[in-house]
Amino acid sequence: MKRLNKPVEYYVYDGTTHAPINPIQRYISSQGTVDWMRFWLMGEEDPDPKKREQYISWRKMRDQAAQSAQASQTTTATAQY
Repeated sequence: MKRLNKPVEYYVYDGTTHAPINPIQRYISSQGTVDWMRFWLMGEEDPDPKKREQYISWRKMRDQAAQSAQASQTTTATAQY
């Protein structure tokens, strides 16, 4: 994704595999998935102040994705003429 100039974010949980077994890590991972779905698919943000930095980062990623899509559309439109 980075080679395609697309915004990317990922998390690594110490001592676990792709699917966490530790209940605390599983909860944190699941809550992150819910937050991601709500933000990216529904446009909602959790007002929890502890998640402020997460949403700042995601807003920047959303803006980058929009700029990338707009640039792609411009390039495609230009190439058609």
